[in-house]
Amino acid sequence: GLPAAMIFFFQVVLTVVINHTLAVTGGDHAVAVYAVVKYLITFLYAFYDGVTGSIQPMLGIYQGEGEIDNLRRTVSVSFKMMLLISVGITFVMELGAPVICMIFGVEPGMLDITMTAIRIQALFCITAGILAFLGAFYRCTGHEGVAMVIAACNNLIFPVSIILLLANYTPLGSNSVYWGLVLTDYATLLVLFFTLRVLRKPE
Repeated sequence: GLPAAMIFFFQVVLTVVINHTLAVTGGDHAVAVYAVVKYLITFLYAFYDGVTGSIQPMLGIYQGEGEIDNLRRTVSVSFKMMLLISVGITFVMELGAPVICMIFGVEPGMLDITMTAIRIQALFCITAGILAFLGAFYRCTGHEGVAMVIAACNNLIFPVSIILLLANYTPLGSNSVYWGLVLTDYATLLVLFFTLRVLRKPE
């Protein structure tokens, strides 16, 4: 349970960094925009947690009993479901940004920056779904080290470093937070790829 527990701790640190960055680069309006985006992220992960929460007991049982065929079938079906949900939410956020702003009662003066933030953040829906799925998979199949790599890279190491780099060395302003979160997923997937290659390398 350590990887899952550490995610919450990492998120506290990350939230402090994000709020400070937004306050410096965009002021109160930028912080208010992030509140809308944060609600959308929470909504997004409600779907992801629903899928991963459902499959974790099955994956654990199948792994423990050596039922590899059932494990593979469960992974195949649930991963396709996760991708389908992710693609659907991506389109909703990209195309429905004006409606989302209306639902949240965004002021006219903040409409453009809020829609931009939502559309940038939509670009991480698919990768976020993949990482949520992989994190659950590795936790349930006895690869807690790999799950910890995902948790640390995706919730602390990369988002903090990338957001601070973009905020301080690019003209992105408050959007550095959203681009930083998008780039974090790709960097985490890259590290995971090389980690798995190292672990599978024959001695």
